[in-house]
Amino acid sequence: MSVTVKLNPRKKWEGLAWQRFLETAEKAGSERKLNLLLDSVLSASEKRLIVRRLAVMALIGQGRTYREIGRRLWLSPSTVSAIKRGMRGRSPYRSRRESDREARKKKRGAEGKPVSAHPMIEYWLNMPTISGKGRWKFLDHLR
Repeated sequence: MSVTVKLNPRKKWEGLAWQRFLETAEKAGSERKLNLLLDSVLSASEKRLIVRRLAVMALIGQGRTYREIGRRLWLSPSTVSAIKRGMRGRSPYRSRRESDREARKKKRGAEGKPVSAHPMIEYWLNMPTISGKGRWKFLDHLR
């Protein structure tokens, strides 16, 4: 039975897709079928990342230190700390790329960074000349 649902926001689509994925995983029945499902959804690098995160959780459960876990799995202690924070439910694990993307969004604001003409004019007026007197004037602030 195919159900067509009209969902506009991306979050709703993601939630629906995740729910369908979980239902399919539950119905898999055997480990072989579950592996086939995961192979069709995840790339090799994604599987490797998931295995490393699971290994971090297991080693944390054994009482290993962040540094020891990092040495064994070639991870930084801050990555191990971030995974542990995610286990506690405080904040989900985010990669550096995701963190940087969110920081850029906050910096620029929801509508984007407005560009005023005044700073641009100052920028061009203060550009060093290519040749002639005053071409090194921009270095004066270093003294």
